[in-house]
Amino acid sequence: MGFEVPIGSDFDPSDSVYLNSPGRYHLIVVDCDEDGMRLGGRNNKGEMVVEFECLAGSVPNQEGMRHRSYFTKSAAAAWKIMRLALAAGLITAEEVERHKQAGTYPMLEFERDLKGKQIFAELVENTNPNNGKVTARIEGGMYFLASKQCANKTRWPRNEAMITKSGIKMPPSDTTPATAVKSTSRPAAQPAKPQTQDETADDLLSGVV
Repeated sequence: MGFEVPIGSDFDPSDSVYLNSPGRYHLIVVDCDEDGMRLGGRNNKGEMVVEFECLAGSVPNQEGMRHRSYFTKSAAAAWKIMRLALAAGLITAEEVERHKQAGTYPMLEFERDLKGKQIFAELVENTNPNNGKVTARIEGGMYFLASKQCANKTRWPRNEAMITKSGIKMPPSDTTPATAVKSTSRPAAQPAKPQTQDETADDLLSGVV
């Protein structure tokens, strides 16, 4: 026997379901809608919508929470989609370089290949301009599991069992304290060298039109 449950006008179900706290997270893709027709709703048709689930994070007790991210498929916003593709291992830095040299664009099947992929991502504070509500969103900080940027386990918590399940060989753990101040100065120019999977997508896509 069931019963009706009152819903207060100030109750926001997203607070109980969606990951809205800024922080660094280990995420797994649970769904992807390339055209936003199924997940995006009326206002996001045409955008790719990706739904993640939290496996671990710098904010405690967020495991199992969902986060939905929207990816505009314009040329100007392609860098964010490419970051996701690199982070999820759908394409490698070397493959991106070959496309750049050939003047071609990769054909990637996100709906087919993205589900079940794991990434590290940083969620930053986001304020809704319509209602002033503060949540969190992925701006572009998405990283491959074996990325050196995320080797510090204290700074980038992870679900070790799921890391093992991914089959990705992880680099040695960084033992630098997570509270260490990170230099904001740009490093001096270095001799050219082969690019690696943890190179950022904006570097990889420089010069692509």
